[in-house]
Amino acid sequence: MEHPRASVWWLPLLERGRKGVVLDRIMSDWPDYAGRAIEPLARDAIERLLPDPRFGDALFYGAYWNRVGDVEVDLIGVADTDRIDRLAFAGSIKWRQRQSFDRRAFQSLAATAARVPGFGATTLLVGVSKAGFTAPDLDIALGPSDLLAASCGSPEVVPEAPT
Repeated sequence: MEHPRASVWWLPLLERGRKGVVLDRIMSDWPDYAGRAIEPLARDAIERLLPDPRFGDALFYGAYWNRVGDVEVDLIGVADTDRIDRLAFAGSIKWRQRQSFDRRAFQSLAATAARVPGFGATTLLVGVSKAGFTAPDLDIALGPSDLLAASCGSPEVVPEAPT
């Protein structure tokens, strides 16, 4: 995955001895880049977990965004790709360095997911976070160790309980 600003923008700065400017820009952009970079890895880990009763009857996963661009959900799961009229799960990836998946992230996920066709009372809400969870209403909470275990093929992945 290439970052939108991945280019040689830094070369002229380095040539002029402006290492500090380059480092500051990299450090300020890193959380955004890392968050986008982890999304396909998280999806791949969830794919390895399916089918799994914790994710309802989902056999397929993906992401959702509408044509207008005002509804975007990082993770969705469905039982059948030919009939996507019912979501098994909808989820959000919050890969922040120090901020947990909190109540505000949960409320944002719940409100946005409710706008996805097929969302209903049985749709499970999934959170993926680097820094843990403080949103007690998530149905499934996956942290770094869960993603790593799933990616390595461990069949005994136990999601972190929301605190």
